[in-house]
Amino acid sequence: YGRQAKVIIEESRRKISTLLNTKPQEIFFTSGGTESNNWILKQAIDSLSITEIITTQIEHKSILSTLIYLKKRYKINITYLDVDSKGNINLSQLKDFLSSKSNVLVSIMHANNEIGNINDIDKIGKICKEFSAIFHSDTAQTMGHYKFDLNNNIIDSCIGTAHKFHGPRGIGFLYLKENIKISPLIHGGNQ
Repeated sequence: YGRQAKVIIEESRRKISTLLNTKPQEIFFTSGGTESNNWILKQAIDSLSITEIITTQIEHKSILSTLIYLKKRYKINITYLDVDSKGNINLSQLKDFLSSKSNVLVSIMHANNEIGNINDIDKIGKICKEFSAIFHSDTAQTMGHYKFDLNNNIIDSCIGTAHKFHGPRGIGFLYLKENIKISPLIHGGNQ
């Protein structure tokens, strides 16, 4: 029975990676979007030596609460970008912040779960690449509804949660670009 379950999991990983145009080894299953967001943010500090995170005040609680914890625990800098009345970020401000910083992770959601605005993650990704920042996007609201081409996109990590596209609760994933190596969130097993 364990082998049958493993075949189903690996087939699911392959299907997701095909739909996202990425490699199966870049898909990591989690219990949902909250765990995925926590994993990348916490390990950005531990594994990637990130010293500053740039985000907005209108991110999902799984981002904002984790950042409050990280600021308190690790004394890292959190910079919040301005957003306009429709929730759009100021791309010039992002460039300005990144131009004077190093070891930065930018975390901007693709679509806001309360006001519905959609951020241009391609433009954000290009700005992050220009300044060698890691770009994470909470794509929980759009995964399964919008086409993603992660092989040709500049996102370093993003998340999906099954219940947002008619799957069961308690299943999610973290996409993590192959060249970015982070430690497991939970130690002691082969996760």
